[in-house]
Amino acid sequence: MSKGTSIFDGGDRTWIRDCLRPRYPELVKPYLEASRLYRSSKKRGNVSAHALATLILHASSPRTPLGENAAAMLGELYDVDKSVERAIRELAAGRSLHQRINALIALASCDTNELHEELLADALEDRSARVRALAADKIVNRGMRGLLQKLIAASQRETNTELKDELLADINYLTQGYHVRQQGGNVWATCRIGGMSTGAWFSKAEFETEGRAWIKATLAGAA
Repeated sequence: MSKGTSIFDGGDRTWIRDCLRPRYPELVKPYLEASRLYRSSKKRGNVSAHALATLILHASSPRTPLGENAAAMLGELYDVDKSVERAIRELAAGRSLHQRINALIALASCDTNELHEELLADALEDRSARVRALAADKIVNRGMRGLLQKLIAASQRETNTELKDELLADINYLTQGYHVRQQGGNVWATCRIGGMSTGAWFSKAEFETEGRAWIKATLAGAA
């Protein structure tokens, strides 16, 4: 992701002008600092101790426009300099919910590797249902079948009924690319490949013919 063009390379100017500055003027200065450190580190090919400490500070912010963007910057820089791993681990071990969420945002912004395997598996056991749900979503997005057993175990111990249903759907997405849910006399089928999903309603009578054909064609078209 970070090997190509990034919004943080300067493509965020319109967002800063139209959204950040009028709505969150107090965040403009720290955001610009984070962006400057991101760009200079990427250009140099390594992240200095000062830059890393500052980016961790901003990525730990509870203010979403700053924290989540700084976390994404860290993720992109991890592809440039593996020393950034320390920052992502620090976020993942944070006591605050927003820190642990931002760790997953950082992971979503870099190439899949062993760090994803470890931290996403840990996040499936997080005390926050929101983190557990987000971890499962990231696993499906990356097609990380190596974490299938961890995902199955997470669904088996989940006590939150709504999240348990989500995890069961995620297992289906990961293993077969689709999930089917019955509601009354109808069937809702959803196909999901990575972060993209599409769904359609069918009657029970239609599903075994038209529905199955739709699933097959949708998955084939996404291959």
